Amino acid sequence: MADNLYKAPESELALEDDVEEIKRPKLVWVIFIIYLISLPGMYFHFAMVNGSFPADGATKEYYSNIGIIDNILVVFGTLYGFIAALQLFRLKKSALQLYIGLIVLSLITAVYNFTNANYMAFMQEQGTNIYYSMVPGYLIMFCIVGYIYRLSKKGILKS
Repeated sequence: MADNLYKAPESELALEDDVEEIKRPKLVWVIFIIYLISLPGMYFHFAMVNGSFPADGATKEYYSNIGIIDNILVVFGTLYGFIAALQLFRLKKSALQLYIGLIVLSLITAVYNFTNANYMAFMQEQGTNIYYSMVPGYLIMFCIVGYIYRLSKKGILKS
């Protein structure tokens, strides 16, 4: 008798149980949650700008004189950082380029702020050494980039 024409073809497809699933590292969760928590910062920024959040002295003066470029940088920087963290959470290789771009964006923002008289007056009024206050943030961002690079080299990040 001839072969059964209605029989399903045999193939060497991997069963779902055979596919190795990469677990999302805990540090990826931590980074994502931190950036998720930063999203409401845009609301507080605009609440300060329009005066609905109580402020006094130098803070009130600073937010009452904030310009459109400042607002754009806050929104774009916050959203860009969240998108970078989201790509890392999704374990995508593009997270590395996005975080490098985030460092560049942060440097551009810093240069803009250092040339912004309103910002500099606010920082001086606060008595804050702006150079020392930036160092931890950049160290953390460089550590995140190194971590993402390591994840990429280990094959945990996918295209």
